[in-house]
Amino acid sequence: PYEVTWQMLKDHMAKAGEVAHADVKSGPDGRSKGIGIVRYHSAEDAATAIESLSETNLGGRDIFVRADRGGGAAAGHTRAVGGRDGGGRGERRDAPSARDGESDACTVFVGNLPYEVTWQMLKDHMAKAGEVAHADVKSGPDGRSKGIGIVRY
Repeated sequence: PYEVTWQMLKDHMAKAGEVAHADVKSGPDGRSKGIGIVRYHSAEDAATAIESLSETNLGGRDIFVRADRGGGAAAGHTRAVGGRDGGGRGERRDAPSARDGESDACTVFVGNLPYEVTWQMLKDHMAKAGEVAHADVKSGPDGRSKGIGIVRY
């Protein structure tokens, strides 16, 4: 739901356990994208959230909850994504993962980036969440941004 704030998301997701951080993603215009990220203090709480809070009502809409592809429930991360009745934005099924041999426990996928965003801009923005070891904005064969990136902490 586009009206949901980070605090509303955190309060709702706290039903499953202790929430370390909650964020509702917004576009360049400041409007919600209908997607949120929730980080729990324990993998057990994250697993409980996936099991018990998917298809629950938040802000008048049913949400679904899944492990974040950047680290999964084992890293204590879950992602709450917008409603099933068309209000939430679709999630990417082709999200890139960490390179072979690297741990993805601290790697996150970032989608819906403006095409003008550079790796440095992404790194600077994501540094708000912690020290960034690497940031990359994916581009196609023509060199144009795909609007997605990977950040490793």
